[in-house]
Amino acid sequence: MLNKYVEHKLKLKVTTHLSLAGLETNVDISSLVEKVKDLGDYKITWVQNVPTDIVMYDKPHQVRVESGKYFIFSEDGTFKHQLFSSEFIEFNLKEMREYKLSKILKEI
Repeated sequence: MLNKYVEHKLKLKVTTHLSLAGLETNVDISSLVEKVKDLGDYKITWVQNVPTDIVMYDKPHQVRVESGKYFIFSEDGTFKHQLFSSEFIEFNLKEMREYKLSKILKEI
């Protein structure tokens, strides 16, 4: 179920970014989905408006959101870097459960 949830959420993130930029939204994200092995926070790397890589952040860390930007801090509060909304994605257990439940309810 993790792969279906990851694929769904990542596809939403990518298509939203590309459609807002007025670009073609048919992008193959299968290689990115395969790299997501666990729930957590990930950084998406974009090259010429194509998502090319996804990397999980080391745990533990802190994320603060201000004005649509994500600020990443180490556990001790040291600033690491800033990401735009298209570069950050979180996969979490609550959303995965909600996704799974919605799929089950559609089958009923």
